[in-house]
Amino acid sequence: MADVKVAVKILSELKSFVMQVASQKGVLDCFRKSNKDFTRNRKLPFERVVLLIAKLCKKTLSIELEQFFQELGVANGCSVSAFTQQRIKLKASFFHW
Repeated sequence: MADVKVAVKILSELKSFVMQVASQKGVLDCFRKSNKDFTRNRKLPFERVVLLIAKLCKKTLSIELEQFFQELGVANGCSVSAFTQQRIKLKASFFHW
């Protein structure tokens, strides 16, 4: 039970951090490859891409994407290709923090 509470706390803190980064343009610029990346309203904005990567996929990516969007309550998810294109825009340095 204690492990679950720790995991929930870590995920909550990660989500909070990701939301702060996404809302501050200057900080977000440190973690995207181009100033144009993650500026349009898409199914996979910065925060969703990061949280999906952090989930550490255990199944095929298409199944993970489908489940991820179901958990969010979004009717239409995205393709593996769309996720891959968005993931490329994210600098790996985000995960070094």
